[in-house]
Amino acid sequence: MREILFRGKRTDNGEWIENHTVVELRDGQKYIPNNSAPSGLKINENGNIVSFVALFHEVIPETVGQYTGLTDKNGMKIFEGDIVKAECDLYHGENKKERITRIGTVIYDKKFCQFGINVAGFSKCYVLNRWKGDYNEVIGNIHDNPELIETAAKPADKNIAQSGVAPATENFELMED
Repeated sequence: MREILFRGKRTDNGEWIENHTVVELRDGQKYIPNNSAPSGLKINENGNIVSFVALFHEVIPETVGQYTGLTDKNGMKIFEGDIVKAECDLYHGENKKERITRIGTVIYDKKFCQFGINVAGFSKCYVLNRWKGDYNEVIGNIHDNPELIETAAKPADKNIAQSGVAPATENFELMED
């Protein structure tokens, strides 16, 4: 079973915070508790919780992302919103292949209930859990490093870029529309 973990960027100092819990208020604001801060639980004589004290940090709602349960080649946890770089094989016919590098954004695909990678220049999405850890690396995230996506390499074959059809690869699997 994978670890359930969330990450968000604090509004007060811009630092990232991780925890197993995210609290969302009615107004849409989100809070993540601080694991390192002291907390307290007060229980009455009947064994009921009467108060709970924990230090929560307000986070920027759009920065909250879930941990995918996967790590990159450096052991770094991969979250929604991360920008990853991966090597894959682009096939030209039956026996001819070329090693290429792609940059993409980690997303959660609600239609297929799984994490995926939106790769620059392609209209389809790669299934994240099919990636081999030795071939991918977190290089940033969409909140701190949006320029990494804007300047991402495009496919070598212009016909592939125009058609939106991604290459068949050994290390990736395509999600269907």
